[in-house]
Amino acid sequence: MLVGTASLALDRWMLSTQIERDMVEAGLLRTIATHILAARSVDEALAAVTHEARTLLSSDIAGVMLGDGDEIVMRGCAGNQRVETARLRMRRGQGLAGLVLATGQPERVDDYVSSLVITDDFHHLANDEQIRCAMGAPIRVGTAVIGVLEVWRRDAIAYNDVDSARLVTLADLAAVAFDNALMHETNANSLIEIERSHRALANQYSANDRALHVQQELLEVLLQEPRLGALLEVIARATASTVHLLDADLERLASHPAEADHMAASEQVKVITRHHPKGSPHTVTWTSGDDRRFAIEDITIGDELVGWLCLETDAQPDDPAVSTALNQAAVACALRHLQEQAGARARAQQREELLLELIEGTQESRRAAMSRAKHIRIDLRGSLRVVVLGPKQPAPGLETRDLRRVQRAVTEVLQGHQMSRGLSAVRDDQLFFVTRSPDLNRLNEVLAAAHDAAVASQPVVPMAWGVSSECAHPLELSDARIEAETALRMSTIRSRSEVTLFEDLGIVGLFLSSSADIGMSRFVAETLGAVIEYDAHKGSQLMHTLGTYLDCNCSQTLTAERLFVHQKTVKYRLNLVEKVSGLDLSTHRDRLLADIAVRAAQLS
Repeated sequence: MLVGTASLALDRWMLSTQIERDMVEAGLLRTIATHILAARSVDEALAAVTHEARTLLSSDIAGVMLGDGDEIVMRGCAGNQRVETARLRMRRGQGLAGLVLATGQPERVDDYVSSLVITDDFHHLANDEQIRCAMGAPIRVGTAVIGVLEVWRRDAIAYNDVDSARLVTLADLAAVAFDNALMHETNANSLIEIERSHRALANQYSANDRALHVQQELLEVLLQEPRLGALLEVIARATASTVHLLDADLERLASHPAEADHMAASEQVKVITRHHPKGSPHTVTWTSGDDRRFAIEDITIGDELVGWLCLETDAQPDDPAVSTALNQAAVACALRHLQEQAGARARAQQREELLLELIEGTQESRRAAMSRAKHIRIDLRGSLRVVVLGPKQPAPGLETRDLRRVQRAVTEVLQGHQMSRGLSAVRDDQLFFVTRSPDLNRLNEVLAAAHDAAVASQPVVPMAWGVSSECAHPLELSDARIEAETALRMSTIRSRSEVTLFEDLGIVGLFLSSSADIGMSRFVAETLGAVIEYDAHKGSQLMHTLGTYLDCNCSQTLTAERLFVHQKTVKYRLNLVEKVSGLDLSTHRDRLLADIAVRAAQLS
């Protein structure tokens, strides 16, 4: 009975001691949990977890490794001596942490280097850190393992089951702490973003209000004030800047104040165009020079650069208020330019339509066009020619704006040489002009200068010219257009010629401009193609003999003398020409066809 009483008393004492230990453990973990869960950022949570893990588990090093793709990487580390430890990165199954990640269970080793449970990938680092014991536990969110909490000791005191349970509890607390910290950071960032958005909206509202006020002023000036200086005054007042308006050639159109020197602004535009020759339409460029800051924007209508707007300003680079105001002013200047050019464009279009009617219309519409020409004071008296300019080869990349640029350049040359009749037009990929008809030497000289201007304005696609013969009356311009197009066709197939006059084509020109519309290449091939192939294959001179025979008025004797061969050789060759081609050179018709084909082949 005494023994039973003593055993019962011992059990009660042991139970009381265990309860006391559990209460101490619970209190300790409660204190640790309060510390860890108080973290308001991930960095704070990492620092709290590693500190408490070292303290609670009497460890030399503690680290938290979190997932990064297919690996886990050290995010927080305390007590390490090597930088490499704080930069640890490992895959599933590597080292102790990799083993925990693979199994999803807490793991521990009593001797890290000699353990057969873990891989040897990090033995060198364990030796550098003098590690003996190690223990790791998974950090879970739900059922997913997002990382590993690991501790290390440098002495030989192994971790036990109590240590393992404590580490698991700390890992669970770490998961909650990280989740709380992320939520807190997200909420804090959301509040910051809301405040930032509110400020941005307020600033944008203020900027829009200022921009609207400037736009209203500019519109009023456009409607009421004809002076360019009035537009510049509005933008100068809105941006507290000196303003210069330059044309496409950097000549000043206006400034505000009016006496301000524009040369520095012009130099800055030159720098911009040198580095960006094609520019960036409707983009404000900020630059500095001579201790001054400039905001510059091109004034562009479609693809055409018409000028530059330049501000000398004290504003900070990329100031949105200045950029917006400058953009509005550039649009206003473009509208004013359109307003000034509308009449000129309408007149140009009227002249273009007039020319197309004169060269393509019916006789009735041509007579009506002549009457309108008198009304708008276009002089069509005297000898005239139609000149057509087009690409030597099909040019799908040649756009209308390219042709317009060439048209302006060529018109300027023709006007400068007093040959223009004020009529030019674009049709498809060709340019048509009506010119007066000086002597041929003078005409070739002017067209050479016009060709140089065309190449300079559009150097990509090779161009060719066709020029009609003289016509004495505007009603003949329709026939002159056909002649010019015929001459252009010859220019496009000639390897070197850039300008072809219709009168130089002779009988070939008459044939090519006929209503039969037979292509020259096709005609040559059908008439003498077999002879040309025979010469190429046999190395003979049938084509040369035929051409000489025709030049000698079909005299075999003169042909033999000119070719330095026997008359029988000439006869043999001519018989062979007839046999190969099927022509009968004794008939006038076949001789004429042969003559035309030979001349056409020589031209091409």
